[in-house]
Amino acid sequence: MKLIKLFCCCFLLFACVIAHAEETDTAFNSLYQRYFKCYEQGDEKLFYEASEQLQEYYLKNKNYNSYYKIRLNEIIFDTENEQIYRAIKKSNVMLEDMKKHDVTQYHIVYNALGIIYESRGNYRMAKYYFESALKNIEPNDSNSLMATYSQLASLNLTRNPEEAWMWNEKFAPYTKNFPQYYRVYLALKSGLCFYQEDQENFLKTYEEYKSFVKQHPELDNYGKSTIEMVHAYFDKDYEKALQIINDDKLDFDAIKKSDLRTRIYLRMGRIDDVMKESTYRRELRDSLNSNMFFDNLNQISAELDIAKINEKAAKEREIWLIVVIVLLVVIIIVGAAWNYHRRQTNKRLAQKNKELEMALDRAEESDRMKTNFVHQISHEIRTPLNVITGFAQILTRSEFELSKEQRSEIMQTINKNTNEITNMVNELLEVAQDESRNYYEKIDDIQCAALFNDIQKKVNRTQPEQVELRFINDVPDDFVFKGNQDATEKIILQLIDNGLKFTEKGFVELHATLQTNQQQQVVTFTVTDTGSGIPKKFHSRIFHRFFKVDNFKQGMGLGLTMSKRMADLLNAQLYIDSSYNKGCRMVFALPL
Repeated sequence: MKLIKLFCCCFLLFACVIAHAEETDTAFNSLYQRYFKCYEQGDEKLFYEASEQLQEYYLKNKNYNSYYKIRLNEIIFDTENEQIYRAIKKSNVMLEDMKKHDVTQYHIVYNALGIIYESRGNYRMAKYYFESALKNIEPNDSNSLMATYSQLASLNLTRNPEEAWMWNEKFAPYTKNFPQYYRVYLALKSGLCFYQEDQENFLKTYEEYKSFVKQHPELDNYGKSTIEMVHAYFDKDYEKALQIINDDKLDFDAIKKSDLRTRIYLRMGRIDDVMKESTYRRELRDSLNSNMFFDNLNQISAELDIAKINEKAAKEREIWLIVVIVLLVVIIIVGAAWNYHRRQTNKRLAQKNKELEMALDRAEESDRMKTNFVHQISHEIRTPLNVITGFAQILTRSEFELSKEQRSEIMQTINKNTNEITNMVNELLEVAQDESRNYYEKIDDIQCAALFNDIQKKVNRTQPEQVELRFINDVPDDFVFKGNQDATEKIILQLIDNGLKFTEKGFVELHATLQTNQQQQVVTFTVTDTGSGIPKKFHSRIFHRFFKVDNFKQGMGLGLTMSKRMADLLNAQLYIDSSYNKGCRMVFALPL
């Protein structure tokens, strides 16, 4: 994010210079100062108000360069505030508008898109846009060339050091007259020596950096930590190098830091740490992609809701227009008979429109559900598949010398993740089967004591020893009620499984009671745990498809959704007790 802020500040400063060069009006200067202040404070509402006023001013004066600088600042603002979908959408719209106004500096938008995708760990798209920016820059635009060359060098630092070296050397000639940028060049070169194991070149760069610092004491310590880390690495002081990385002194993102630690662990021969770091990197990358996906999905869903409202309003206006025209024509032609005809026509139109809207809603909901399903399944299956693939490669590559214990541990991990994928497939088959149901027949004689015995045998107990599993039955042993035992067991087992999954210490308790409410008997099953609980802000969403409070926990977010649907088909209630604050308490109330 530091790189994005630096990029943004450059454009803010550039726009500010242009503004004051063109306009000395006091009111305008006051507006611009307010705009800059809102940006620094991160006040979204006030920032967009000031931004809109500045854009109107520049458009009125046909100052398109300054106008697009202000729009670009909005894109960077959105990126800094994790509004990635909005930033990308604005970038694409801005490119189209620039073509209309014959503004050809497309590279500023391409660079912004490159930074957006790099911040989310999408190397392929980031590289594409940085290279697109390079193709669009005029040969005499040294500032833009310098910025793009350094971006490409930084992007390829860990993935393709040879290519990064080429970009960094192209960056070097432009930095001779700019000490602050020459310092960036030296830091990048040191990092490249690290990845290429080029100690000879690094020692030359290190001496050059020390001489450079003495010549320019006015500069800050940017790049110093990177060079010190590489120096410690080549001195074989690996613990010091790791300390510099872990102390968060490097201006690198989390993925690049993970790559640095992996290389050092390999040099030290710490294979276990290499495997742990590889797993952490995959989880980190998946987390970034997942966050970006759900952020984008939420914004797309909001836009779709607005589009539906507008479409519905447009249809209503069209219907009323038709009604008014028909009314006037019929009044002139047939008089009183028209009233009857109008009522019948409107009734048929309303029914048809209702049917069409229902069909459209069903089609859109089906499409959205299929999209969510594909993305969620691909995300959940990718992590265990990556683990299986990664460990399989370690087992088959000769350069890794593993003990019997390590091989056994790896095989257990592969088996565990294989079972996870199998469980996901089984869960999906159950969801598909239950989705086709319209009701559950209450044909079974259910006795709570026998039901508890069946559940105890089937519960999947994988929780730590510190977690106690309790069963309390306050329903009389001779009390029998009609119901659907299979559906009832599935719901209770799902609630117990959720409790065990999120409880590390304490207990998970199933409690059955018999109550009489408004002359009706109700058997209530309560599952209580002492786990991490569910924040109240998520209580209204826990039964939504694919919703997960913790994206790193195993599962696809369908268990509670399936349980709620089964409870509805049993005419029962399934809800969370919001008054319980020592974990989570789920209540399944089954009327008899």
